[in-house]
Amino acid sequence: MYITDTKIVLPFVSDETNRTYVFLNEDEQEYFEERAAILEFEAGLERARAEEEAWRLMMQRRAVYTMTG
Repeated sequence: MYITDTKIVLPFVSDETNRTYVFLNEDEQEYFEERAAILEFEAGLERARAEEEAWRLMMQRRAVYTMTG
C-alpha cells in the first residue's frame, strides 16, 4: 500500500500472474479498514481473511455507488 496526493493505492492480486492496482479514496479506505477490524476482532477471523472479506464488501459497495450514481 502507498499513498499518493489524494488516494490510497492497494495492490490487488487477481491471480498469480496478474497484478492490478485499485485506487481507494479516503471514504473507501476508512470503510475497508473499519470492516476488516470488525471482522477480525468481533467475528474472530484471521487478519488476512478479514481483509479479504472487507475488500469484497468494499468493492460491492463501490459497484452499488457506481450503478446508482
